Amino acid sequence: MQNHAPAGCTVFITNKIQSGSAFATRTSDGLGVFIPPAVARNVSLTLGDVMWAKTIPNPSDKSGNLPLLAVRIELPVDAEQDEKQAQSEKPSALYDTILGILNDEDWEDRMWSVDEMIEDAMMLKPTNELRSSISSILQNMTISGQCSKITATIGSAVRTWYTTEPFRP
Repeated sequence: MQNHAPAGCTVFITNKIQSGSAFATRTSDGLGVFIPPAVARNVSLTLGDVMWAKTIPNPSDKSGNLPLLAVRIELPVDAEQDEKQAQSEKPSALYDTILGILNDEDWEDRMWSVDEMIEDAMMLKPTNELRSSISSILQNMTISGQCSKITATIGSAVRTWYTTEPFRP
């Protein structure tokens, strides 16, 4: 087995399970990161948090979904210097809004495109920045199994929707 020096990176927390393990994606390229319980319990992790992690290649990754293993995790340096500012910049409020929309019983069995979520549920005007942020969160939620992504080609256009309901073709 080859030794690898841990590499520092910023990660987005996508899931935390009862065993104490957590999951994240590296913000620079979307690679999956496994955070074992021994590492996760040293910090208070919430879905949507942006954290700093030292990672190594994950020797237990058989599926290729979690190629990185966190050996240390902590608040990003900027957050330690100004925790109040870091709290306002966390994507967790947007994450919570998206999760609330996907799980709202009034919209049961509803599939949402990113623009429909922005215009119909959030009642905001879509911007490229908002589309990008929501798309990134939905992608992370899809990877972690919190929602399903349905893509269809209609004519020459490709459409994508998200839902928490199981997809039945």
